[in-house]
Amino acid sequence: STQSRSSAASDVYKRQVRGKNVGQLATVVAWVVCINVAAFVLLEYVDNSYFLQQDQKEEMEVREVRNITFVVEEEEQEEDLLSFANIEKIPDQLLPPEALKPYVLVIGITSAPESREKRDTLRKNSWISKIRNKDSILYRFVIGNTKGSTTRSQALIDEMKENSDILYLPYFEEDPRNLTFKVLTFYQWVSFHNKYDGFSFNWSMRVTDDSWWNFDLAFPELETLRPRRLLWSKFPRNARVPRDPKNPSYDPDYDAELYPMFPARAGYVISSDLVVWLSRQWEGGWLWPYNDDVPAVALYLGTINPEKKNDIRWFVLESSLEQCYNAKTEVVLVHPLTAKGLAQREVDWMTCKRPCGCGAVAPLITD
Repeated sequence: STQSRSSAASDVYKRQVRGKNVGQLATVVAWVVCINVAAFVLLEYVDNSYFLQQDQKEEMEVREVRNITFVVEEEEQEEDLLSFANIEKIPDQLLPPEALKPYVLVIGITSAPESREKRDTLRKNSWISKIRNKDSILYRFVIGNTKGSTTRSQALIDEMKENSDILYLPYFEEDPRNLTFKVLTFYQWVSFHNKYDGFSFNWSMRVTDDSWWNFDLAFPELETLRPRRLLWSKFPRNARVPRDPKNPSYDPDYDAELYPMFPARAGYVISSDLVVWLSRQWEGGWLWPYNDDVPAVALYLGTINPEKKNDIRWFVLESSLEQCYNAKTEVVLVHPLTAKGLAQREVDWMTCKRPCGCGAVAPLITD
């Protein structure tokens, strides 16, 4: 009937309208979803761009060590610069403008106030005498206060007036168990100049004042090496951790029985990137102050595993020069020595190119 056909047509029409409405609703929902996704992506991009810009402002110097990148942050205020390495306590120890230039090697010689004789021997009659006026090398004797004192002695004041080669650390008492503080503060002092004053260097050497270093042999070799993630020294293996409190190197903090390979306590050469990294980690409070600075440096750097140039020519002697005298190799370093021994090694080297003795050929300076 006509009424039935009309009702059927009406139902079809309603279904079409409902279908059209559902389609429109789906389109609207799809557009809303797209707009929300686009807005989210845009906000993420804006946020990431903002924080990237902030990071770029803060991360002024990036140094890659192996596959790890360490970020050195720039202090924002001038007073923060003065706190770096406690420089405010040693303002008279900052380098003069004429000394702010590129160096191949910066040397820190650990010494004590009472070791004036050794320092004078090194300056006048041993290897330091060769580098005092060399433009590519800077050296400093690193000295704290006499044990039990909080001020520098008059003798040290007079020595500093006579020689411009002492880095005096007034807040350290001379003690073997303060060596880690002493050496890392020297690295901070170097890094301070390196960052803020246009000062630059390729290598640093930490050495004791009772060591003879073969400048004529070692320095030309050093200039051929790439100054990146490198330590150069003699690396003893299987060294036991000292547990006797009477031992100056007593270490109550390191739990293992043996140390990892570390440089000779007498001295080592370290590349500038490692010096900067160590000083930054030390300043940030990330390094534990172990008593013995040399195993400590090896433990710190173990996290980034630098290259080790293990050189048997760095002689650390226990009782006599016999091992060094009979050596079939060249000699880079001899330790430990008295003031007279430091002079004798230089005399022997200059006489016969054998720093551990020339027999009757060389003038004898007895220890």
